[in-house]
Order: sequence, then C-alpha cells, then structure tokens
Amino acid sequence: MTTNIEQHLIDPNPYQPRLDMEPVALNRLAEDIKINGLLQAPAVRPIMGGRYQLIFGHRRAAAWRIAHGDTAPLPCEVRDMDDRQMFASAIVENDDRESLNAIERAKALQLYMTKFDSTQAAAAQLFGLKDQASVSNLLRLLRLPAGVQTHIATGDLPERYAREMIPFVNIVPEKSLIALADKIAAAETPADAQSYLNMGLDELARKHTYLINTATFDHEWNPGQSDGIIGACDGCKHIAKRRYYEYCGKSSCFEAKSTLHANVAAGKVSADHGIPLADSADYKPLIGGKSRSAIDETLLKAALKKKHPAVRVLPVPAHTEDDQNSRYWRNRILGSGEVDLVLRSDVTLKQLYTDLKVKPPAAPETPTAPESNKLDAVENERLQAEYERIINGTNQTIAAILPHFRSCLQSIPPVLIEIYDELSYGVQEWMSDESFEVLNQSVREETAKQNQLVDAIIGQCLWRRANDKTPSWYKQFDPKQFAAVRDALADFAHQCKVKLPAGWDARLSPSPAPAGEGRGGGKSKPAKKGTQQ
Repeated sequence: MTTNIEQHLIDPNPYQPRLDMEPVALNRLAEDIKINGLLQAPAVRPIMGGRYQLIFGHRRAAAWRIAHGDTAPLPCEVRDMDDRQMFASAIVENDDRESLNAIERAKALQLYMTKFDSTQAAAAQLFGLKDQASVSNLLRLLRLPAGVQTHIATGDLPERYAREMIPFVNIVPEKSLIALADKIAAAETPADAQSYLNMGLDELARKHTYLINTATFDHEWNPGQSDGIIGACDGCKHIAKRRYYEYCGKSSCFEAKSTLHANVAAGKVSADHGIPLADSADYKPLIGGKSRSAIDETLLKAALKKKHPAVRVLPVPAHTEDDQNSRYWRNRILGSGEVDLVLRSDVTLKQLYTDLKVKPPAAPETPTAPESNKLDAVENERLQAEYERIINGTNQTIAAILPHFRSCLQSIPPVLIEIYDELSYGVQEWMSDESFEVLNQSVREETAKQNQLVDAIIGQCLWRRANDKTPSWYKQFDPKQFAAVRDALADFAHQCKVKLPAGWDARLSPSPAPAGEGRGGGKSKPAKKGTQQ
C-alpha cells in the first residue's frame, strides 16, 4: 500500500551507494513515468519530526520530480527498518536495477564495514562478492587519487589497469598518476591503453624511485636509526612491486641505508688490509670507472699487500653509481662492490708502479694472423679495412633499404613504441649515435613518428639477420661474409614480399684485390663465367 508524501519531507538514504545518476537515463525514466505512471513506489522509513528517509528508489524519486515538479506528493511505501536493514536494502535494490560502478561499491563497502563493524567476509556476502579477497581488491581502489577514481567510476580506466597503479600511490607524485590515468582514459584502443600503462609506470619508476632488486644491503636489514630511515624494505609502504622488480620511493631512506652499508663494508676492508679510509675527496679511483682492460690486478694487490701510504679505501654507496664492471672488479679484489681503492691525487700511477716495484703491462700488440696463413703486415691491414668495410656497408645498406619495408609493419604508434622499447638495445648497433639519440629523445617526448619507429624496428630485424653473418671477435673475417650478409638480407626481403631496387647491395662487395694478387697473396685466377668479380 502506498502513501502520498510531500517531497520536502523526504530525506535521502545516508547509506545510498550510488554517487551519480546518468542524466540521459534519468530523463528517459521521467518520460516513462509521465506516460505509464510510477510502476513501483520508492520505499521510505519514518524518522523523528514527521520526516522520512528514502530506503531505496532515489532514481525514481528524482525522475518523479522531473516529470511532475517538486510540489507533487510522491507515492511511497512506508516500512520500519533499522540502519543495517536499510543499508542492505539499498545495496540490493541498486545492484538489482543498475549495477554500481567499482568506486561506488568500494565506498559502500568501506562505509558498511566502518558503520557496522563488519568483517570483510560478511561484507562480501551482502555485496554478492565471491570472497574476502574480492572485498580487499575493491577497497584498495580507494587508495588511488580522486582524479584516478573518477576514470574508474566512468569506466574509462579498467579496474585491472587501476590495480597496477595502486603500488605506486606512496612513491610517485599524485599528479603524475592522475596524468597517466587521463592518458589511458583517452586511449582510442585497448592496445593503446595497455601500452600507455606499461610505458607510463616504467617511466614513473625510473624517474621517482630506486630499483632495490640489486641493492647491496639485505632487504630485511634495519639499521635502527631515526634520521629518515624507516627500517627494513620488506613490508615498507614506500616499496612498489611490478612484474619482477621492486622499487623504493623514499630516496632519503635508500640513500642513507646504502651509505651506511658502504661505510660498514669500507671499514671492514680497511681493517682487514690495514689501509686507512680516505679522509678527503682529494683522491682518484684505482678500480672504479676504468675499463676491464685498464685494470692491473697485480698492481692493486701489491698496493694492498705493501700498504702504500698514498693508497686509501673509499666507500662507494650503491646509489652513487651503476657501473657493473667496476662493481665486479671491486668485489673481486676487495671482496665488496661498495669499496674502492683510491690514490692520492698528487701521486701518479707511474710513480705507484715504481714505488711498488711492479712492471707496468706492455702495450697491447696488434693481433696478427696465425703463421700458417702467411699474411704479412700489409695483408693484415687490408683485412682490417675489409672488416670495417663489411660492417659499415651492412649498416649503410640497412638504412638505405628500410623505406622498402615500411609497408610490412603498419600499426598505431603506441604499439610500435612498446615494441621499440623491447628492441632498442640493438638499434644503436646499426644506427648512428646522432640518429639514435634523436629517436630516443622523440620517444621520450612522445613526438616520435610512425615511420621512425617502423624503421627502427625493421632495421633491428635486418641487423640481427646480417649480424649472424658478419665477423666479430670470435668469428674471423672471411671475404665470403659479404655474400652471406647480402643473401641474408635478400632472403628476409623475399619473406616480406619486398622487391629491392637494382644495386641495393652495392655496399656489400669486397674491395678489389691489388692487380695480379689474389686473397692468399699468389696470382689471381680468372673468374668463372657468370660469377661476380
């Protein structure tokens, strides 16, 4: 039985989960009410002062106001309900009529659990969720900034993308997450959105965090200090996990801990070898920053053993450099990648060799071919020129034939950027340093053109095939490699149904041997009919 109640006496349900009403749908409902009347009256409960509270039916009440104005009494069904029953009825009614969005459900869950001291398991039953984990996943969405939640509520940002952003809430600026959500929400295709998410989170991690997978200190280590150090990394709210990586968003803590750890390591090395710690910055490294070939283990071990007065021990915190080669040699010689041997700046390396009575390494000799090849210095020089010729010719050929392959890979730039990101480590092998830097800058600034990315990706495919045939440090140069590279590139073009222009392989021919000389130093033989000289 319904009762007509003045609209000004009806208050909204304080536990109403629906936050927004879609205007178009509301107007359609109002038109239906004008034509067919109110088929089901909203439910209300009486409260003090002769007033009422809506239990459910907020959309119908709003549509009634549109259809008949705010002075027409609203037909209502009056019920007696306590707060918990009223909350449950509103949830069921809204979910039955029109599904709540994820943010509305999350806020309703949070309110229900707070108001009625409910467990997540009990809340899951009320909201029709499978288990407690489903409740927890929804509640975690509320940790995201309001600007991100808005996109989730409208459906422009899928929940699974939003959940990947949650770990970064405490470690990157809020405005950066909102900007990323805006970009994903504006994506034209799901592939674009996925690409924006992956690249965006990776970029935020690089810009605002330290990678702790390779941190030198144990993640459970707690130095017990209060000046910016919050304890162990494990369980810290400033740690974000993504794929196989863990990122620290509290730079002050990471830097303080890595500095403390390096100081402890340096103290141990100093005590073990009897070498003092460096007392100023007026020293130059003996290990760090050098190439593998420049490291003389004999000298360094002699400096440790004889305790040269100009040599000191210096801590090198993990956050100050990322030179894997230096870490390797420091660990090999000193037993710690966080400690370097340094030399007083007024002492030269030559003087150190003299003081320690260590013979400096001889200058590297120019490698010569085996004696059995009977190649003299002139021939070695010519072969080196041929080696460089095939490498340069291969790279120049790849750059020249790229436009013929563009039709093989046509896609939207976001997808190409993700593919390029996976392959870019090899692009710099065949592209000039200047061109590679220009391309990388355009990718970072999101101004890269489609043809740029297509060229880079296909160029990498071509280079990988050609590289299998070119000489290297473990594969001696052979004139036949010119033909091998040419055949590899031609085969790839055939697979891609690309017709290359005449003369495309002009750079992939060995230079003519000196007149009357063959490859082995003897008389040249006449070429067979039909073969290329």
